[in-house]
Amino acid sequence: MAVLEDAPRSKEEAENEARALVEQLRGKGSGAAAQPQGDGEQEQLLQQEDIKDVMEALKKLRVAVQKDANNTIELLSSLGVVGVLVDRLMAAPQSHQVYVLQILASLGYVVQKSEERIKDAIQHGILRAIVAKLLQPSTSEGVLLLGVQVVTFLVEDSSERLQQFYENNGVNACLHILRRGCVRSSLLNARVATLLARISEQYPEESITICAKLHQLAALLLKKTQLAVQTVECESGNEDAVRARLAPLEDACVTVCQGLGFLLDGNQWRTKALFDTGAAETLVALVALGHDVSPHLIETVCWTMTYCIANNPALALVLFQVDAGAALSRLTRHSKRLEEGFIHALASVVFHVVEGLCASNATVSASSMLQPLIVNVLAVDSRPEPAGFAGDDIDTLTALHTTGNSLRALRRLAKLKGRATDVLIENDSFAVFAELLKKHGSFPECTSLEILQEVGLVVENQPKLGLHLAKHGICAHLARITRDCSSAQELCNATRALACFVEHNDDVGTMITDMALAAGCERSLIGILCRFQTDPCVDHEVLLNTVGALGYMVKRQSFVKAQDSPRFVAPSREASELHCSACKALINLLAEESIGESLTWNAIWALIYLMNGPSARLCSRAVEEHNGTDLLVGLISSSMQNSPLVCSAAKALYHVISESDTNRIESLPLDVRLKVLTCAARSRPAAQSPRGQSGVPTGTESTPGFGTIDIVIDSNSIAESSVCTMQQFSGDQLRNNGLKIQYVSGEVEHSGIDAGGVRRDWLTRLSEELFDPKFNLVIHGFFPNDSVQISPKPGFGGMSEEDQSKWYRLMGQVLGLSVLYEDPLGVALVPSLCKLLLDGQPEFEDIKFVSKQYYTTFSKLKDLRDSDMDAFKVALQDLTFTVNSRECMMKEAFERDSLVPVSPAAGSHRKSVTAKASSPANRKPLSPEKITSMKQLTIALHHARMDQDRPLLRRLLKIQNKLRQPRSVREDAVQEEEEEEIEEAGEGGGEVQADKESCAGLDDDFAVVVKDHNQDLILGFDAAPEARGRLDSKGTFSSSSSSSSSRSSTNIACQHAQLQRFSRKRKLSTDSNISLVDTLQPPLKRSTTRMKRMMSDLMDGGDLKEINVHNFDRYLEMLTFKLLVENVAPQVAMLKKGFNEVVPREIAVNLLSPQELGELIEGDRNVDVGYWKRYTEYKGGSEADTEQVKWFWEYVSSLGKEERQKLLVWATGWRSIGRTGFSNRKFTIELTGVKSAQENERLPSVATCGFHLWLPMYTTKQQLVSKFRLAMRETSFGNC
Repeated sequence: MAVLEDAPRSKEEAENEARALVEQLRGKGSGAAAQPQGDGEQEQLLQQEDIKDVMEALKKLRVAVQKDANNTIELLSSLGVVGVLVDRLMAAPQSHQVYVLQILASLGYVVQKSEERIKDAIQHGILRAIVAKLLQPSTSEGVLLLGVQVVTFLVEDSSERLQQFYENNGVNACLHILRRGCVRSSLLNARVATLLARISEQYPEESITICAKLHQLAALLLKKTQLAVQTVECESGNEDAVRARLAPLEDACVTVCQGLGFLLDGNQWRTKALFDTGAAETLVALVALGHDVSPHLIETVCWTMTYCIANNPALALVLFQVDAGAALSRLTRHSKRLEEGFIHALASVVFHVVEGLCASNATVSASSMLQPLIVNVLAVDSRPEPAGFAGDDIDTLTALHTTGNSLRALRRLAKLKGRATDVLIENDSFAVFAELLKKHGSFPECTSLEILQEVGLVVENQPKLGLHLAKHGICAHLARITRDCSSAQELCNATRALACFVEHNDDVGTMITDMALAAGCERSLIGILCRFQTDPCVDHEVLLNTVGALGYMVKRQSFVKAQDSPRFVAPSREASELHCSACKALINLLAEESIGESLTWNAIWALIYLMNGPSARLCSRAVEEHNGTDLLVGLISSSMQNSPLVCSAAKALYHVISESDTNRIESLPLDVRLKVLTCAARSRPAAQSPRGQSGVPTGTESTPGFGTIDIVIDSNSIAESSVCTMQQFSGDQLRNNGLKIQYVSGEVEHSGIDAGGVRRDWLTRLSEELFDPKFNLVIHGFFPNDSVQISPKPGFGGMSEEDQSKWYRLMGQVLGLSVLYEDPLGVALVPSLCKLLLDGQPEFEDIKFVSKQYYTTFSKLKDLRDSDMDAFKVALQDLTFTVNSRECMMKEAFERDSLVPVSPAAGSHRKSVTAKASSPANRKPLSPEKITSMKQLTIALHHARMDQDRPLLRRLLKIQNKLRQPRSVREDAVQEEEEEEIEEAGEGGGEVQADKESCAGLDDDFAVVVKDHNQDLILGFDAAPEARGRLDSKGTFSSSSSSSSSRSSTNIACQHAQLQRFSRKRKLSTDSNISLVDTLQPPLKRSTTRMKRMMSDLMDGGDLKEINVHNFDRYLEMLTFKLLVENVAPQVAMLKKGFNEVVPREIAVNLLSPQELGELIEGDRNVDVGYWKRYTEYKGGSEADTEQVKWFWEYVSSLGKEERQKLLVWATGWRSIGRTGFSNRKFTIELTGVKSAQENERLPSVATCGFHLWLPMYTTKQQLVSKFRLAMRETSFGNC
């Protein structure tokens, strides 16, 4: 019909089609219930034709409902389809069950979840019609199930309709269904029981009646079943026929018991009412039928009993009083192995009875309840000696299977825990396991295997029970069995049992392990491991169990060692050799091909525990000598995609190289060492690791790990919010958890899910601020000129020591996270800082990167020593072991970069550290020829120093000297006179302020430069010996001709008098801002005071110890220490504290070189486009066949360094490409859409977490470039 067509229809057409469908459902007669007239045969033919038409209509109805449920059902309901279907159900012949089923299914579709249609169906008598069908003996299970389901729809959430069902003989219908014995449909029985439970709740007085009727049914069926069983025993020759008569009775008992169980579960008062009618005796009598009836019936009865007595001690006592214990214990006596479900049901009843007895303080009764089960366990041991187990007679089989069934029941009881296990332990009932193991060799193989299996399973996850059995010497029995096993299966069960004993992590587990060690279990396990290549019994499963058990045992020993427990005893030589042989065997095992991932993983962890145990050092050496290092490196390199396996191998490798006497670290590939570093840093101590696969304790995984830390960062003040947030977390938290960064702006959260991309962006942006010299934590170094070194005087910008501690700790944490996550920061650290972070000692050559002046000066002296010793000796005259390092380095850095340091503690960030509008940086300098005032000169000097223009600086300093001279002394004659006085002062050993021109410069001649607010003091040495000078003990500059006696007070007074005479000749103008006192005590005194403050001794009395040929190297060593270590020692200590919180010191020192550390943190700031392209994957097109990809790479290649870095940050969150780059995760370019004008309006988008770029199909290269520029300008990093 048209109802089934997909073409759009008008409302009128839909109504006509629905009306035709309803008419078809009504049939050809005057109504659905009208019967055709005629003779019997004709009537039957017409009825069959009518049923065929109706079934076709029902099929169309269901299809129409499935296509458009709401509209179709509403339309059909308005035309009376509900009433038609109910009439059809009433008139449906019982012989056409499929027809009835189709009508019920259609009714279910129509009435489901519609209050209006349900009421319509009720009014048409649907409940009466369905109950009538349910009560028919010939109704099929399918019709019963669907009928009950429709009734459930009808009475759901309606007490009124439930009452109608009850009044329409609903209870009898439900009982009839249960009596039918539909054992294959547990869902049907559950729904029937649910309906009965609802009726019982609505009519409490009826509840007793329903339970009584069910009990009567059960009792009646019990009698019939008992009679049938007796008949079977009498008619032994015709068992099949009798069994066929017994099966329906068993099925009826099963369904009635299922109904009882569903009805009574969790309802104590119903259960009590049922037990008051004698139901306990009936249930026990059903159990007493034992193996004469089907196991399904007994299992169902056991579960029904469990539902009745759970959490009801009084009823448990009733069951015990009717001798349930004896009936239940007899169930395990059988000549066949019982199903596991049967055993589980049996154990559950026993467990709840014992729990109830213990709750009623009837412990003795509980023991007597369990005693028959223990007797059955020893059935195999009670066989008369002459009979043995030679035959396969029924008695032998019964004894063997009784023991096996009872062992499994006992194990199930132990798994349920509770008081039942305690009673068994108190009565020493589990000692039967030790008795059976003692005679292990005298039993048949199948029984021996089952005993070993149950011993392991009974103690699995049961430390208390494991300790109880270990005290009975089971560990010694297992050690003996593992040595004497003759089959692979027996060895497998024995090693598995031993692993279950020693697997526990608590103190009880430690005690069990001690007993196992004393019993020689460790030696037995290592023996198995050592012979795995020659013994055919040692298969994969045996190795898995052996490695697991050994791992647990050595793990416990390593834990005792790590805790410095008084129980720890240093291993004997024999024990150490045993551990070493185990390590070699494990290496041999790992070298085998195709041993499987699980065994590989477990073997590695056993190796880790051995190298962390009592013989740690010897085991590590054994692994290294047995080529273990190369093996582990190979495992890491070949399994990079398997994170758990790689982490395990990396941790093992770290133990090897940390204990190794040979330095093989540098020979290991960097990617392997980085993986080792990450896993070692994130791993908890081995003895505290959780349990992993196949019974072996695990360590930790590398992926962010145990959880995540949510770090909320204010995007407007990244540094300040970061330092406040990071103070809340410890190093362990930062290492062992993933970081989830959430940017906020005020109270607004930025959208984005951090899967790594936001973290990279945060680290990049934070490092840009922290490592900006304007932040006052660092200053610039040299080679490259934008490298950074720790500021010798971070307090220069007003930062307190407390603030310094916070900021340097945060800086160290950022560096550590950069290494841990392999996220480069694009920050070049000077080599000396990298060495200090790794506990190294800087060398003289490292000075080149922090102070160009010092390095140039002393390098020339070193060269002079090699080329001209005499000149070298002359150059060293009057130099002492003093240095002016901090001020010089600060001046050198700040003069070059013209920075305005601002303390970050004052809430500064990049936007707030720029110079004020009135600063020289914001004023345009004049050319030297136009400078006429000190103000103009200051601006020019500022810009010259910022540009590092040395020639211009020299010209400006000459102008500065001229501007500072009074006008009255600017004539040449006066200048000549001043030069003569300076020369006289030099010859007489007097103190002078050297003219700038007399010291040719810091790069060419040794000079100490100190910046002061008023003037520059430059002390230097030129090539002429008579012009050389040194700093005397008072910090004043003396000529080289002065002797020791010239330092006397008389000579100093004479020098001072000469300088006073010199100063009187220089008549100062009124605009020089020098007071009368300053005139009487000229600038030399102020310079002397400053020099006293700035100079420091390199050793005690350093100002009195002159440098000579013999101690020059010593001086360079002390100078290097002073410049690179001592000056920044407090700051580096704070920095290392933060760094080592994330990357522990011993791990970083063992695995990285200073150069590698610097490269990891800096990365490739040039952003090599060729490298980027090599590690790029494409989706939707490549560079070879797609012009958009080609345009993209052309655009990237055309960018400058800074712009390329911005693109990289936008696409990946990195400011530079790391040392390992994209090798672990490739960059992906995916073309989206098709080439069109609409695509030109789309922006490119990226997922920084996955390095994934979605590139629209732009029509022109210009369009691509403009959209990329817009995207990078509008967003700081990709959307992840």
